[in-house]
Amino acid sequence: MLPEERIKAIKEFDKYRMRFIKEWRPDILFLIERWDRWYVWNKGNVAPFEQQFETFLQKMRPLGTKVVFVTQAPVSPVGSRMNFRAIASLLQKPDGRLPVFYPDAWADSAHASIHAAAERVAAKNPNLIVVRSHFAFLNTNGSLRYADGRKFFYLDDNHLTDAGTEELRPLLEKVIADQVKH
Repeated sequence: MLPEERIKAIKEFDKYRMRFIKEWRPDILFLIERWDRWYVWNKGNVAPFEQQFETFLQKMRPLGTKVVFVTQAPVSPVGSRMNFRAIASLLQKPDGRLPVFYPDAWADSAHASIHAAAERVAAKNPNLIVVRSHFAFLNTNGSLRYADGRKFFYLDDNHLTDAGTEELRPLLEKVIADQVKH
């Protein structure tokens, strides 16, 4: 559980954010976050996430805002204080091939739970779209797709580089284009 002062700061930020959204009244609102934190804070229980997500969507409904929930990129096993490029380069094979990394198993389980919860919420909320962006960073064998040539997509375990965010551009542009048509 979070310390009381952290909870107070989060609630204050949420209050400000909601006021801003109500004043701004966006047509589309993208929710992009490290969603597995909810899983940690609630000891693996996704019910609080679903409840708070439903409450948030109820507040968005009168504004006519379409909410886009973007799934989290897979967490790499290199650690939050490690430079992904440096680790991959250090472990690079003599023939130049980069090492194979698989997503962090615990975080992968948390992602699956959060994604499933978001899909359940979406089934009841026509103003919610779930975008499965994490597939952009997985190879067909389940390993991380963390680089393409000299472009690295991860900065550390869970932050994308500019090249990583560019990998999502076509996916998110399609969502915007589809919503503009409606």
